[in-house]
This record gives sequence, C-alpha cells and structure tokens, in this order.
Amino acid sequence: IFLYGMAILALALIGILMALEWVTIVHRQSPIQFALHAAGACRDLGDGRYSVTSLGLIYFTDLQSGELLENWLNPITGKSVEFKYPRPGPRTVVYGREGIESEPGFPAAGAQQRHELSGPDIVGDDLWLNEASHLTAPAQSNGAPALRVHDMYALRSPVAALLDARQRFVPCHGSFNDFNTWSPRFQMGDRPGTTVARCQGRKEASLDALPPRFLALARRLHPQLLADPAAALTPEEKS
Repeated sequence: IFLYGMAILALALIGILMALEWVTIVHRQSPIQFALHAAGACRDLGDGRYSVTSLGLIYFTDLQSGELLENWLNPITGKSVEFKYPRPGPRTVVYGREGIESEPGFPAAGAQQRHELSGPDIVGDDLWLNEASHLTAPAQSNGAPALRVHDMYALRSPVAALLDARQRFVPCHGSFNDFNTWSPRFQMGDRPGTTVARCQGRKEASLDALPPRFLALARRLHPQLLADPAAALTPEEKS
C-alpha cells in the first residue's frame, strides 16, 4: 500500500514542470506539432488518497519552422482554421487505492469516461505505473460531432528515490500515446478520420530547464502563469 501511494505521488509529480514534445500528423502534406507544459500540485488527503491539481499549456507550431500557428490551412477541408490559446484553468482529480475516485466531468451531454490504472510494477530499480483514459461523447445538438478519446500513459521513477524521505525532488519519466477521433479544433465536420499523438518527457526541477522554444511561447502568451504557477493551481488560496 505504501508503494502504491508513492506511485500515485509519482504520477502527480510527473506533472510538475513537465516538458513534452507531441506530434499530431493531420495530413502528410501539412503536418503540425504541439508542445505541452504541465504544472501540478499534489495533496495528501490521508488513508492512501491524493488530490492532484494540474493545468497544461498547449501550443501548436509549424513542424518545419517551429513558429506558433494562429491560422492553419486545413488540407482536407481547404478552409483556414483559427487556433486560439486561452488561459487554462486548473483541474483536480482524486486518486485512491483503486485508482481515480473523482474528476471533473467532460462538458458534453451523454459523455462517458473510464479509467484504467495498473501497477505499480517494479522492474529492476524502477517503479512503473500505467494509466489509460477513455472518453466517448455522442454528437451534440449544437452540431459538435461525436468524440472518442483514448489516452495511454507510462510513468517511471526510481524506487530508491521514492522511498527516501529526504528526497525533495524525485525523478520521473513518462511516455504518452493517444488514438482519437478528430479534435473539434481541426473543424473536420462529419468527415471520418483519427489522429495519433506520441510523446516522451520528464519532470524538471525549474522553469529554466524547460525547452527554450516553449518558454518563449509561454512567456509571450501566458506570462502570468509562468510568473506564479502555484497561484494558478490554487487561486482560492492566493486571492
């Protein structure tokens, strides 16, 4: 049980200053990529339960130039798509011994969510934790198409660091894959199709350790979040 709790803690800590490079291939002739930075805060609720609050910043960029995409010519529809980058809000999930106990619902009528949490598994000197998240939502009355999302995560941390109470920073590496129907942001309408994303990343100890290109975009679009990530994660305590 103790190791399970530490594994959940590792799962939470992976979100703190995590730098991930994701690539979504929408069309061979017009590939785009996006980068994600996630910040997270973990709170021990007792009895093996943890509250994990996180937020993420996602920026779409041109695969060749690395420049921010604000307007993208969809090669399938032939229409220009506007990418917006609003300030994200925090999201809180409660983990227990059996996995996720509570989380925010997806804002769509008839949406269904399912999670699978397996492990922890100890392989050599490392502890591994795997999580899968599945979401389905039917077509909406406002014209939004049906949605299917399948996210898969694999997280790894050294056992010795997890068991060392003196450690204030526990290394954590992660990989992510997903297989989804078209994201609404691509404005594909009712055209059939899917996207696949892949990424590798690790937890960092400071903002300065994040990729320079990402930091430049974040400081340009969301400077207030980088100035005080803790305030963005716990606004009620910082007001």
